[in-house]
Amino acid sequence: MGTVAVRIAIGAAILAVGLTGCSNGSGYRTEMRAAIWAVRSVSERNVEIVVINGGCIDYDHTDIELHADLVRLQVWNRVMVPTDNRHVCTANEKLVTESVRLAEPLGMRTIVGACTPGDDLQGRYCRDAMQMGGRT
Repeated sequence: MGTVAVRIAIGAAILAVGLTGCSNGSGYRTEMRAAIWAVRSVSERNVEIVVINGGCIDYDHTDIELHADLVRLQVWNRVMVPTDNRHVCTANEKLVTESVRLAEPLGMRTIVGACTPGDDLQGRYCRDAMQMGGRT
């Protein structure tokens, strides 16, 4: 492959990652990805969630949207992606509990955004999160 083709391939890879990924110079790049999660418990101003992590995946943050009838949570993981075949990530699954503080009391609102056990791609992981005490 010539120099121009290599540069085009690298440019295409950078465009594919977009603004979500950046190289940290250690053989990995960091990406923000939506997490698989379930609700574990709820109080007036606090939602405890179970998040799937493991290997090169760690919980990063939760975005909260408060609406009149619902609270939408978007949970984000920070993922370290190997940039070459000399670096790897283990496939071990880790369930972590995180606490999300609400700016207003939950009241009668429904919490939305959690995983669904019937989802073909996320189903097994969602069931694992729910078994840890979570629910959707």
